[in-house]
Amino acid sequence: MSRIVGDVSVSLRRTDGTIEEGRAWHSSGVDDLGPSKPHYSGTYWSSTMRDHVVYESRLELTRLLYDDFDRSVTGIWAQPFLLSAKVDGQRTRHVPDFLVRRDGHVPLVVDVKPRHLLIRPKTNYALGWAREVALARGWDFELWSEPPESELANLRFLAGYRRDWLFDEDLLTEIREADLHGASLGESFRAFPNHSVWKVRAAVLRLLWCQHFVTDLTVPLSERHELRKGQALLVGAGRRDLPPLIDESGQDETPLRDEPARQVPDTRRGASMTGAAVRVGVGTRLMDDGEAVVVEAMFGAAAGNEVLVRDGSGRRFRLSVREVLTSSRAAVIPERLGPASDDDRETASVILAQLTDAELAEVRERAAHMGNRPPT
Repeated sequence: MSRIVGDVSVSLRRTDGTIEEGRAWHSSGVDDLGPSKPHYSGTYWSSTMRDHVVYESRLELTRLLYDDFDRSVTGIWAQPFLLSAKVDGQRTRHVPDFLVRRDGHVPLVVDVKPRHLLIRPKTNYALGWAREVALARGWDFELWSEPPESELANLRFLAGYRRDWLFDEDLLTEIREADLHGASLGESFRAFPNHSVWKVRAAVLRLLWCQHFVTDLTVPLSERHELRKGQALLVGAGRRDLPPLIDESGQDETPLRDEPARQVPDTRRGASMTGAAVRVGVGTRLMDDGEAVVVEAMFGAAAGNEVLVRDGSGRRFRLSVREVLTSSRAAVIPERLGPASDDDRETASVILAQLTDAELAEVRERAAHMGNRPPT
């Protein structure tokens, strides 16, 4: 943990554009620290704030979606202040990404970083002392990275129904008063024949955003989803602790041997496995989001094996072996021509394994006949 020496100061920009510098961190309240700075790469209209909130990246936008959906959140401010402190003998500055006010909870400072950057020493160091400052104040601190894809897709979809003035309040009241708990989404869409189906559908999804109903958001929404009472449970991507660092050489404490060759399951009739096998180990080249990277080391993790990779600019980050082998985002670059995991047809070994004894005998007979043919 870093050692903070002396007082921590904070600088902020007021809504009228004036800047206050050098305020004492421990004497500044949430209302003093709230206003956002202008001109960033995007704005999101927040139903919580009834106003636009700025964001600098698509990953920050995902955090805004989650906070806007959270019924306990009463305030969201982007880039709220600049912290300045003397850490380990050096003057250090840091601007958190969000300040979140929650009903019944202490203020929450949020920093948003891609998961692979959290293990970089410089990033880890900056987040570490910012976390220490927030917790010493009695506030909470959270790191936010990439959330689950299906859950995020559901929230993005439901966020389209966050603007309350677009809906018929009488219809919303009628749906609230109906006993739809336990019904499927499809049944609820068709439960009010006196109204247009599209209006009912929009109103039900509006109430799902407001959490009058809740359902399982960890899988893509469909008409089979069941509506129920309670509080929506989200997996999200927040964490209070920092992951372990990697050293400059990219080595870690628990290296693993090469990941054995894997075969990808095939659900087509009569096939149990594809014959395309790939081996992942040190030196394997991968394609990650369109960028070529090289595996430098392998490690054990709670969620499964991971690989440490290096891109062309020398940047290092981790990938899940499961993601490399099964996701469309990452893929192994074959070293030579041959079967690959994304082939559109089976290799000969798989096809032959599905044949009956009689069919195999016929294949052997034909192969022997071809082998006895004179050269042309």
